[in-house]
Amino acid sequence: MARQTYTSPEVTLEWAKVFGKPTNSKRYPKKQDYWEVDVVLDKNNEKHVQWADWVVDQYKEAHGSRTKATSWNPIKQDKKDDNLLRINMRLNQFPLQNGGMSGPPDVFAGEGIEGFKKGQPWPANVEIGNGSKGIIKFEIYAWGQKDFGISLQVKAIQVTEYLAFERNASAASYGFDTSEEGEQIAKEMKGGTLFSTEHDDAEQGVVIGDSSAEDKLPWEE
Repeated sequence: MARQTYTSPEVTLEWAKVFGKPTNSKRYPKKQDYWEVDVVLDKNNEKHVQWADWVVDQYKEAHGSRTKATSWNPIKQDKKDDNLLRINMRLNQFPLQNGGMSGPPDVFAGEGIEGFKKGQPWPANVEIGNGSKGIIKFEIYAWGQKDFGISLQVKAIQVTEYLAFERNASAASYGFDTSEEGEQIAKEMKGGTLFSTEHDDAEQGVVIGDSSAEDKLPWEE
């Protein structure tokens, strides 16, 4: 089945680790390395509720009445705020047919972000701070053998509202002895590593959807 990429409504972004080298799962070292972003949904936002309901329908589309795994639904209740829902969206790294490795999600600037042109590729050394907002292109994958579920896989992000990532990264901030020169260097340093954004068409799971579909989803109306 051909891949189908869907578009989210505008959502709040947190812990966007979508640049540089992928994260390695120390708890499950045999699993693929990955990039990830947490997406926050507001139950008082009609489009967010429509998206959450639509995701539930995608489970039924993929698995029917099969037994649901504990983590069958990628959308979880926020542990601190009853009005919020959360989704951890990942993109696994995998070998390419040309012998290389796949890259991270593509990230672009939206309209009205100071210092950026609309559609400009996002610099890998400019981290996306918690509370930023964006629209996500994602795919849905069905999984399971005895128990079943679905996952949302981030493919690209357009940042529509940017908040700078604030890092407590100076010796003084931790109470260490330091110098004026050292603190100045800490202020000037920026993190991030450029990494290939090459992708591959190799299947990474069972895809839901038909790439020829043109119908608008509920939150896109």
